[in-house]
Amino acid sequence: MRCLHYVDAVVEEAGGVVRAVLDLTSALAEQSLEAHGIEGRGIEVTLLTGDAQDVPKSWLAGEPGMPRVEVISRSLTPWLSLGAADREAVTAAVAEADLVHLHTPWDPCNVAIAAEARRTGTPYVVSVHGMLDDWSMTQRGLKKRVYLSVAGRRMLDGAARIHFTAEGERQQAMKLAPRGSAVVLPLVMDLSPY
Repeated sequence: MRCLHYVDAVVEEAGGVVRAVLDLTSALAEQSLEAHGIEGRGIEVTLLTGDAQDVPKSWLAGEPGMPRVEVISRSLTPWLSLGAADREAVTAAVAEADLVHLHTPWDPCNVAIAAEARRTGTPYVVSVHGMLDDWSMTQRGLKKRVYLSVAGRRMLDGAARIHFTAEGERQQAMKLAPRGSAVVLPLVMDLSPY
């Protein structure tokens, strides 16, 4: 299985989403057959991002059993479509993937990547990371509601699954995306540093 993850920037000072993406992609890559010395594909993980500042060096070196990293410029047109160079890179990455995993609902690049996934029939998951709960929606609420009505709701409704980490989060968010197919699963966490 080939999994493509997208997060706008891998800069750890940005907080929990970045840590969650690093831990999840690392755990998936560890499931690759190559990481266990077995020939075959297993799970291949690609992390697509606009900023790879805090991506582990072993990933950038392309070591076996590690996620592959691709960097795009995140250029968008005013109509939330990707610029030419990014469009080519995203089209190729989505075409290679069996599943696309998008992180956070507010990144406009997610809308464009989701559109490409829908175009190719590639299922995609959106992890909202608590960003559709009641409190979050009061922060720049008008801007978020406009974004949802223009493009965000279509992205959420078209997802194979909208990923939540708690039932309460799902209940609050589904008021904004009632047609989405929800799943509640805890985050994968690497506890080794602790």
